[in-house]
Amino acid sequence: MLDNADLRHVAALVNTSKHRSVVGTPLSVSFVESELPHGLKFEAFEHRGKSYPQHWAVPFSKVAFDAIQQHMLKIGTVLNAAIEQAGDSLQPSSARSLLRTSQHACLPYPMQVCYILNV
Repeated sequence: MLDNADLRHVAALVNTSKHRSVVGTPLSVSFVESELPHGLKFEAFEHRGKSYPQHWAVPFSKVAFDAIQQHMLKIGTVLNAAIEQAGDSLQPSSARSLLRTSQHACLPYPMQVCYILNV
């Protein structure tokens, strides 16, 4: 997920809005852009020294949602395969030990999913 520039942008936008100040989304009208001449626009902002450009909110949100959905489908597929492979031997205690075995960090996913997937 971290290789996707749109998802990095979303993570920076959420982090900035949550911890620093809300990134503005003014109603905008464009007489130059023909694709989306009006609507909400995420304003440009800076996060951890990197500048992020403004984006029309609706198309940008759709792109981010589609990328997240694809990653969640991959997670589900991997989890299903792991559960199927483990079969009846997967007990709650062994699931907890699976959660503790990974040494990798995975910020965009809930910690439990990261540890299970070892990503």
